[in-house]
Amino acid sequence: MDAKKLGGIGLTIVLIIAVVWWRMSNRADDSAFIKAEALKVVALMEGYEKDKVLLDQMAERAHTAAFDKAYEMGRRRRGTTFDEDKYLDAFFRSMAMQADMMSRPDLKVALANLRALGDEEAPAESETSGEDRVAGTANALTGVDVPVESDAPPEPVKTGDAASAWMTRADFDAVSDDQLEGMLWEHISQSVESSSDGEVAAVKELSKGERMLYVTLGVEVEVNNGGFDQFFTNSSGGLTKMAVPAFKLVGAKKYATVMRRAIAAYARTNPKQKIFKVDKTVKGYLKKYKDKSVDKVDDAFYAVKEDLRALRVKYIRDNPDEFIDQ
Repeated sequence: MDAKKLGGIGLTIVLIIAVVWWRMSNRADDSAFIKAEALKVVALMEGYEKDKVLLDQMAERAHTAAFDKAYEMGRRRRGTTFDEDKYLDAFFRSMAMQADMMSRPDLKVALANLRALGDEEAPAESETSGEDRVAGTANALTGVDVPVESDAPPEPVKTGDAASAWMTRADFDAVSDDQLEGMLWEHISQSVESSSDGEVAAVKELSKGERMLYVTLGVEVEVNNGGFDQFFTNSSGGLTKMAVPAFKLVGAKKYATVMRRAIAAYARTNPKQKIFKVDKTVKGYLKKYKDKSVDKVDDAFYAVKEDLRALRVKYIRDNPDEFIDQ
C-alpha cells in the first residue's frame, strides 16, 4: 500500500472530526459527510479494488450503526456532540461482524490492519473533552471557537445500544429511513451471534419481521459477494428454508422466484447435499425450474430491479410491533 495513503488514514479520520463541529445543525448533512469520509478510509484498505462494491456496501451499513452510536443531538445549554472514538469502534466492529457473517477472514484481517494503521497515525488527543470543544471552547483540531447550539431539539433520539435494544415507538418514529435498517440489523445480528443455540435456531426465535430482515440481508450480502454457491456452502446455507418466505413477506416477488430457482439448481447439481431437505416443496421447484447451475441464477439475482432495501424499510415502518418495544 502507498506510504502516503497510509499516512493519510489518521489525517482523514481527524478531518471527520475537525469539520463536523461546524456542521452539527443538520443531522442528515452530518451523516452524509461522515459517511463519505469513512468510505475514503475504507478505500485505503488492502485489497479494496478487488472487493470495492462489497466493501462499500459493508461500509454504508457500518456507518449507519456507528453514526447513531456516536452522534447525540444537543439540548438547550449543551451543544450537539460527536464521539469520534465511539464512531470508529462501532464502525470497525460492524465491518468485522459482516466479514464474519460472510466467512471472509481475509477482509477481517485487512480491516484490523487498517484500523491499527489509523490508530498509529492519529495525533494525540487533546486534554479538552469532545463535549467541551463543541460547547463553545476552542476546537483542539481547528483552533476556532464553536458556538453552543441553544436552539437544538429538546429531546434527542436515543442512540447506540439503548436505541437498538430498547427502542420505543417514539424513538422508532424519529429515526430516519436511512438509519433505521442498519440500527435494527446490528441489534438483530448481535442477538443471533450471542445465542448459544446456534444461528439457525436463534433466527427461528426472531419475530417474522426480524427474521425477514436478517435472512434477506444475509442472502443479499452472500450472493453479492460470491454468488449463490457461497450462500449455500457457508453457514448461511442453514437459512435456506427461511429465504423464500422472507422474500415473499417483504413483497420481493422477483427475488423469491430467483431464490426458488437457486434452490432447485443447487439441489439438481448437488444431489448429496445436506443443507436442506429435498421435500415436496423443493421437488416442486425442481420440476418448475430447469437451471443447470447456480451460476446462471446468480446473473438473474443481479438483474432483479426490485428495491429490496426500500421494501424492507416499508415493511418495518408498517409493522413496528415486530421490531420495537412499546
